[in-house]
Amino acid sequence: MKKNVIEIEFNFLEEKHIARFWRSKYANNGSLYVGVITYDEEYEEWESWSDLTVNLPGMCPDENEAFLDTNNCAPEIIRELEKAKLIKNTGITRSSGFCVYPLYEFTREFFDGMVEEE
Repeated sequence: MKKNVIEIEFNFLEEKHIARFWRSKYANNGSLYVGVITYDEEYEEWESWSDLTVNLPGMCPDENEAFLDTNNCAPEIIRELEKAKLIKNTGITRSSGFCVYPLYEFTREFFDGMVEEE
């Protein structure tokens, strides 16, 4: 296990959660994928929570950027990552279906603090 694993606390539906992040690449274009895992106290283990990123057709951002899945990922997670200055909104957005997804830049600290692929 890495020493400096990034963990954030967030509240969702009036419950406190602890999140960690892991990265991979989307198979069709090699773009950055970031997943969110949370700790389940009842089972005493980490489990998949959601995708932080979304893969948009025809979009290949820089290797340290990705569109955030604001349609499915808890906004509380994104707020806490912004507050910790681990991600930064670039101001660029792309639409897909009825949703608009913002492009975010990820810091080196965030990448270094991700856990191994789940």
